[in-house]
Amino acid sequence: MLKTRVTTALVFVPLLLLAIWVGNIALIAAVAFLITMSVYEYCRMLAHKNYKTNTVFSIVIALFIGLLTGYAQFAYLPAVLLLSFVIIMFLHFRGKAYALEGTMMNFAGTVYFALGFGSILYLRFAHDTWVWLLLAFFITWFTDIGAYAVGICIGKHKLAPEISPKKTVEGAIGGLLISILSVLIFGSIVLNLQIWQLIVIGLGGSVFAQVGDLLESMVKRWADVKDSGNILPGHGGIWDRFDSILLTAPYLCIVLKLFL
Repeated sequence: MLKTRVTTALVFVPLLLLAIWVGNIALIAAVAFLITMSVYEYCRMLAHKNYKTNTVFSIVIALFIGLLTGYAQFAYLPAVLLLSFVIIMFLHFRGKAYALEGTMMNFAGTVYFALGFGSILYLRFAHDTWVWLLLAFFITWFTDIGAYAVGICIGKHKLAPEISPKKTVEGAIGGLLISILSVLIFGSIVLNLQIWQLIVIGLGGSVFAQVGDLLESMVKRWADVKDSGNILPGHGGIWDRFDSILLTAPYLCIVLKLFL
């Protein structure tokens, strides 16, 4: 199992870093793939709870919203979101009691993945630099490493036992501290920001990374599935691997607007 996880990481991570570095059509294609697969996985999870979904339309809408987010056409988003909701509701409605609830769940997931992955495009294209996007991934990676290491060593108090039994309060704090430290080091080299701004980035980014992780765990428990998918051998699905970045990236988009 460990060998499979490592092999997958050795193949997947370099491809991801290459797409971040190259940008342009390579990153757009990568993000389009991630949106497509994550929405597909999510619709399958809803099917476990007998919710009807229109997977193809959900993917199309998510891709459209994701591209709008990536190219900062935020003025169009309210209209697109409203129209998307109306169409999804129309496609879902079958006169059954759970139709509206299923529609809301489908719409929420579609928008969640679209805005999360769309923010990855925005971070890369906003100032035509890879720095902010790489920083977003650094925050999620070091938060995960810090939380795991501290949790294993001194973790005693459960953070959210009904959602993710292995996570501890001590691990969460460790993830926060390691994230802040990594941002301070990374930021002092490549970002022209003050120390307090770097601390805000590291702290907030880590909080959202951990919330994103817990959110996915909560949905998996609700749907009674072990992984969101199986496309990545040893790692599960796309959402399993990108659960943290889906909230950290939008947070950094806001920071980018405020600090630069």
